[in-house]
Amino acid sequence: MSRASLVLLAPILASFSAETDAARATAEVQGSFWQAHWLQIGFGMALLLMFLGAIWFLRTRWRERAIATAKLEASQAQLRMVLASAGCEL
Repeated sequence: MSRASLVLLAPILASFSAETDAARATAEVQGSFWQAHWLQIGFGMALLLMFLGAIWFLRTRWRERAIATAKLEASQAQLRMVLASAGCEL
């Protein structure tokens, strides 16, 4: 654009920028929906429930392993007693 055309467009551009400034002043920007407080609380609760579920799952696995280990040790002790009474060595 030449300088002469810019001089002719100056009033138009000025009025346009004034209108957009007024429009910007009245525009309200809303936050994203996932940034709402109730959703953040919900996300926190969901994470807490998943964490507690994982802990519960791991505890039951550890308990089952402990029971299986105790049964295996009892079985080994019983086998040793039977073999010892029969005169055999393990």
